[in-house]
Amino acid sequence: MVREMNAFDVAWWGIAGTGGLYLLFYFMPYAQYYLPGSNLALSIALCLLVMLPLYALYASLASAMPRAGGDYVYQSRILHPAIGFAFPFIGLPWFGFACLSRSEVMLWQRLA
Repeated sequence: MVREMNAFDVAWWGIAGTGGLYLLFYFMPYAQYYLPGSNLALSIALCLLVMLPLYALYASLASAMPRAGGDYVYQSRILHPAIGFAFPFIGLPWFGFACLSRSEVMLWQRLA
């Protein structure tokens, strides 16, 4: 199997995937409730500008390695297989910590 998407298509898939999540938060009242006075449209635009290089990188990697893809494949082929194997185990606790801390903040804001 060979991917039929070029780098431009892959970049737009990345933008649409995360942009849909940001739009979901934009139209839901949670952000306006928990962050009063914040400019959510500006923060979405800034996040898009910050993430554009990452989207371009993933698009170029996907077009350079059309038969395989994903973080493990990119990291193991560019850096080292051990690094590609270890990075998810390093990142997963940090992701869990971020989710836990956000839920704690939301809980304390509800109780206050």
